[in-house]
Amino acid sequence: MSVLLGYVDHAEELASRFLQCFPKNRVSAQAALNHEYFSSLPPRLWELQDMSSIFTVPNVKLQTESGDSIQVCARKNSHGKASSGSKH
Repeated sequence: MSVLLGYVDHAEELASRFLQCFPKNRVSAQAALNHEYFSSLPPRLWELQDMSSIFTVPNVKLQTESGDSIQVCARKNSHGKASSGSKH
């Protein structure tokens, strides 16, 4: 597994569940969506209709990572809680 997965909360565990040799041992897509890896995303993301932009959700924006990749994150809300993880 990539060393970088260790820097993202719950990423290594979820990836290992996807990378099972036998299909019956792999996590399903639906079960994966309920994994802790996605727990810090704003609940409003789960309510979006198909083809709706994630950027209609308040505080969701793109944030560059080191290298060429881009990630989606959100700023802290008025209650001081992050509405989305910056590591997803």
